[in-house]
Amino acid sequence: ALDKSITIKEIKLLSKTGGKSGNFHHK
Repeated sequence: ALDKSITIKEIKLLSKTGGKSGNFHHK
């Protein structure tokens, strides 16, 4: 919930990489 802005950034990054790089787990 606190990483809401970060989540949006992640989604944008995933959209650029196609969501296959696995950047979602780079906490």
